[in-house]
Amino acid sequence: MDTWQAVILGFVQGVTEFLPVSSSGHLILVAYWLQAASAGLGFEIALHLGTLLAVLLYFWRDFLDILTGRRKGLLISLAVATLVTGIIGYFVAPMRESLDSSSVVVWNLVIFGAILWLVDMWAANLPAKTLGTGQNAKAPSIWASIYLGIAQAIALVPGVSRSGIVITAARSLNMNKVEAARFAFLLSAPIIALTPMTFLLNRTEATLVIDSTFWIGLIVSAVVGMAAIAILLSLIKRISYGWFALYRAVLAIIILLV
Repeated sequence: MDTWQAVILGFVQGVTEFLPVSSSGHLILVAYWLQAASAGLGFEIALHLGTLLAVLLYFWRDFLDILTGRRKGLLISLAVATLVTGIIGYFVAPMRESLDSSSVVVWNLVIFGAILWLVDMWAANLPAKTLGTGQNAKAPSIWASIYLGIAQAIALVPGVSRSGIVITAARSLNMNKVEAARFAFLLSAPIIALTPMTFLLNRTEATLVIDSTFWIGLIVSAVVGMAAIAILLSLIKRISYGWFALYRAVLAIIILLV
C-alpha cells in the first residue's frame, strides 16, 4: 500500500464512521477502485484508533463530565447500551462473515436508509423531548438504553451503518435531530475502542506492523473524523436525515453497477 492509498482509506474511514451512510458500502467501492494490497492488521487498527481519537477530542468536555460523575445518568445509559451491544456482538460476530457480501450491503443501504427517513419524518411531527446528551437534557432510561444498545448491535450486519441505526433508534425515542447524532457519537467511543482488541484476539497469526502508513491512517482518519462530526452536527440543523437515505440509495445503485 502506498501513501496515497493510505490517505484515501483514512479519509473514507473518518467520514463513514460518523455519517449515517455505511462504511461497508464505501469500502466496497474504494477497494474496487484502488485495487490496493491488503491493508494489514496494523493499518486497520490505526484507522479505528484515529476515529476513536476524533470522537474523544471533539466531545472531550462531555466525556470529562461523564467520567467525573457530573452526568451519572448519561454514564449509566452509555454503559448499559454498550454492554447490550457487546453481549449481542459476542454471539453474533462469528456469523458476520457469512453476511459480508455486496448484495447484503446493497439491500441494507436501501432498507435502513428508508427506515431512517421514515422515522425522521415521523419524529419531525412530534414535539421534541429534552432527551439526549446536552447539559439540560434527560438521559435515556435503562429500557431506552437497552433498546439503543440493541440497535447498535444490528450494525454488525454490513451496510446498516452504526451511526445511522443509533440515530434512527434515538429519533424513534423522539430525541431531536442534533441530540440523536450526539448520542450516537458518544455511544460509538467504547465500541470503537474495543474493535482493535477484537482484531488482535481474532487474528493471532497476523503481524502487527507500525510503519508510515499506520501513522498516516491514524492522523487522516482522526482529522477527517472530527470534521465529519462537526459537519453533520451543523448540517442536520438545516436538513432532514432523508437526504442521507437518498445518498444511501444512490450508493446502492452504484455498487450494483460496479
